[in-house]
Amino acid sequence: MARTLYLFKSGELKRNNNTLKFVSKEESVVYPIYQIRAIYVFGEITVNKRLLSFLNSHGVTVCFFNYYGNYIGSFFPAFKRNGNVLIQQVNCLQDTYLRNTLISEFLLTQFDNQLSLLKYYRKKGEDLDDWIAEIEVQKSKFLLLDRDEDFRDRALLYEARIKQLYYHALDIVLLNTDFSFEARSMHPPLNEVNALLSFGYSLLYSDFLAAIHQTPLCSQISFIHSCSKAEDSLKFDLADMFKSVFVDRLVLRIIRKGWISKDHFTFGDGCFLNEEGKKLFIREYDAFLEKTKIDSRNEQYYSNRNLLVHECNNIVHYICDQKEYVGYRMGW
Repeated sequence: MARTLYLFKSGELKRNNNTLKFVSKEESVVYPIYQIRAIYVFGEITVNKRLLSFLNSHGVTVCFFNYYGNYIGSFFPAFKRNGNVLIQQVNCLQDTYLRNTLISEFLLTQFDNQLSLLKYYRKKGEDLDDWIAEIEVQKSKFLLLDRDEDFRDRALLYEARIKQLYYHALDIVLLNTDFSFEARSMHPPLNEVNALLSFGYSLLYSDFLAAIHQTPLCSQISFIHSCSKAEDSLKFDLADMFKSVFVDRLVLRIIRKGWISKDHFTFGDGCFLNEEGKKLFIREYDAFLEKTKIDSRNEQYYSNRNLLVHECNNIVHYICDQKEYVGYRMGW
């Protein structure tokens, strides 16, 4: 099964006959190309055109991250875009009914997955009834909004309210640990929980961007996030639906099980995972993405990673065929 290769050391990545070869000061490692679907680079590496041509011919994506684990850019294999899908995606953005229907389902999926995570921990004995009830109230009010030209702006107010309630509930889940969430902080994250969330979200954004590039969708045309304020903004629309069940649950799990400690972080101008912390998180994150589960929408089995591509294809069907789009809800 093809996997994602994570490179933390600095060195040279090159083609070695029909394999990949990574050479650093400490070692030289060869990877069969058929075993690699993507390469995530956290160190400083050098590449050449021969390697890029080789990666392109095998459909391998390369994503680059800075020292802090933030995504900075990608190399994507050449893909023939479907002009008709691009036109339909633009038409969907400009059509009030189609756009608002999609925005509504994106946000409802996000809310339902956040509730699913909180209900999961309520089953484990956490006192989350009040927070769950209030989120349900806000969700009910959201459903009553008129889907007019101003729907997106008013919908985002409810998203912000629900997110605030949801984040407060996370601190209850973390009560008996050495960590606390307090409030969402970015650029830079100010504590360990925020550092974990930021790193996890960065990975999820990259995975969704890679998934988008495997479909005819245009990553620059989004429906909730501003197309002009962020590059490849569609990945943010999609990732927001999955954050709670792909990243937030993982963060809570590794903290509550004591797998991560203060020693996995570095402090300075903010709080960030060190190399060992990143490796620990990636090991658990990657293992989760490879797990297979049934998608109740069509009774098909997918790995969590393949679910991302499947989600993108469902949006293509909505845009081009007006087939009903129903976002993926995690059931526990």
